[in-house]
Amino acid sequence: MSKLTRIGISNVTVAYDNNVVFSNLSLNVAVGEIVCLVGASGCGKSTLLNAVAGLLPVNAGSISIDGAPIDGPGPDRVMVFQEDAVFPWMRVSENVEFGLRIKRMNKEMRRDRIAQVLKMVELEGQERAYPRELSGGMRKRVDLARALAVDPEILLMDEPYGALDAMTKERLQIHFLAICEKVKLTALFVTHDLEEALFLGDRIVVLGRNPGRVAAIIEVPFKHPREAPVKRSALFQQLRGNLSDHIQ
Repeated sequence: MSKLTRIGISNVTVAYDNNVVFSNLSLNVAVGEIVCLVGASGCGKSTLLNAVAGLLPVNAGSISIDGAPIDGPGPDRVMVFQEDAVFPWMRVSENVEFGLRIKRMNKEMRRDRIAQVLKMVELEGQERAYPRELSGGMRKRVDLARALAVDPEILLMDEPYGALDAMTKERLQIHFLAICEKVKLTALFVTHDLEEALFLGDRIVVLGRNPGRVAAIIEVPFKHPREAPVKRSALFQQLRGNLSDHIQ
């Protein structure tokens, strides 16, 4: 039985000042699926993410969520960026609470939701810490907690772990998969790291450029739950080589 489509991208074109970023691009992302976007710089990965977020209008085509065309940002979609987006003057709990205040959630419900989400990202006990007191990996978990707090259906991840060291990145990748599995999130994940794409993605979409387009779609064969040793398997390394060839 085919899966329901959560994100529908149909014949989308985006251009700036006569520069076509991508043209007639189509892609469907199923409910609960993690799709990783890879490709050479300038192929439109982040532009596509911004279009799905509703932050960028399209010149042609349409983007829909659960079959309904989007006309701007919505509470069903949240973005996490490579740069820390935490507010440095706010404590951890206040950062997580930010979106809940915008939603006008009452104080008791906010308190319960903050505790729930901080437990989910394993930051219990850090509620009163300031971002400057946390490691880079912990700050990314605050970013994720703030995104999860508003109970989105879709996570849009723009190289969120790109600036982290390899060991921290791997821990957060495992953590991310566990959370997505637990709350059945759908995710579009932009990365330049081919191992990260293979480890996280159910499918990998390789974008070509001039203009941007879907050059290849690769089904990832590894079952969930995934653990770090799969990266050292012969099949994983073979697929990484194949993926590199597609991008080249």
